[in-house]
Amino acid sequence: MPHPASNHPASAGPAPSPATPSHDIRTVQRRGQHRSWRANGLQITALLLAWLAITFIPAYFARDLIFSFLGWPFSFWMAAYGAPFAYLIIIGLYAILRNRADRAARDQTGGGD
Repeated sequence: MPHPASNHPASAGPAPSPATPSHDIRTVQRRGQHRSWRANGLQITALLLAWLAITFIPAYFARDLIFSFLGWPFSFWMAAYGAPFAYLIIIGLYAILRNRADRAARDQTGGGD
């Protein structure tokens, strides 16, 4: 004879329920966040490769870069002015890219200021 509690609907296990709208929204938001962080990682990688190239390629070829640029040897100019200026450009570019991505994410989720 079955136990009397076995006829209780809760004992039959969880009833299959359709996906709730809030579940779908959370899933979409997670996917959007994943895409955003993946794009951010790719941007950071590209900018770090640019930093690496700007830092080490001129230093490696400094002896071969013997010509005057704005009245100074080019290797000196790259070390004193070119590389720090390029680093500022990289930082500015990253800030612009992040602002665009944040704005797009805010527009997609319907948030606003």
